[in-house]
Amino acid sequence: MIKSIIFIIIVSFSIYNVQSQNLERDYLKYLNALNNSNYDEAMDFIPEKVFEIASKESIIEQFEFIKNEYGKLYTANFKIIESKSIIEHLDTLYSKVYYSADVVLELKDDKLNRVESLIASFGQKYPKDNIKFNKNKSEIRIKNLNSFYAISTDEGENWKFLENVHETIYSRFIPSKILIELNRNTR
Repeated sequence: MIKSIIFIIIVSFSIYNVQSQNLERDYLKYLNALNNSNYDEAMDFIPEKVFEIASKESIIEQFEFIKNEYGKLYTANFKIIESKSIIEHLDTLYSKVYYSADVVLELKDDKLNRVESLIASFGQKYPKDNIKFNKNKSEIRIKNLNSFYAISTDEGENWKFLENVHETIYSRFIPSKILIELNRNTR
C-alpha cells in the first residue's frame, strides 16, 4: 500500500515537472517569436478564443505599428519568479506565472525627440523608477514584474498564454473558480 502511494506521488510529480517544463519552453518560444518580429508564429501561443475579440491580423498590426513607428520592442532578462500549481478543469490545464523581465524599446532616430513623452506614457503603467533611458543606445528599458495565465488543452504538452489583458477579460477564457484559485495568495 505504501509503495503504491509513493509510486503515485512520484508519477504525479514527474508529470507536473514535464508540464511545467513545457510551459516554460513554450513561453520562451512565444517571447522569441515576438522578439524576432515573427508575429504570425507568436499568434500560435495565444488561445483561439482571443481572436473572437480581436483578430490575429489586428493584433499583428498593433505589433507592426509599434515596430514601424517607434522602433524594435523586445523582452530581455526573462526570469520566472513563481509558478502557481497547475489546475485541471474539464480536460484543460491552467496555471499562473509571475516573472521579471526588461521591456526594451530601441528608438528610431526620428523618435528621440519624443523620449520624455514616451517615458511619461510608460509611467502610467509602470513605476517611474523602473523606466530608464539610455541615450548611448537610444533605448528605453523598463524593469517589469508581471504575470501571465497559461492554458493547455492537451495535458500540458503545449501551452497558450494570456497577458496584458484587463483583469475582467480573463474570465472570458478561464472559469471564475479557477481564476480565484490561481489568484489565492498572490504577490
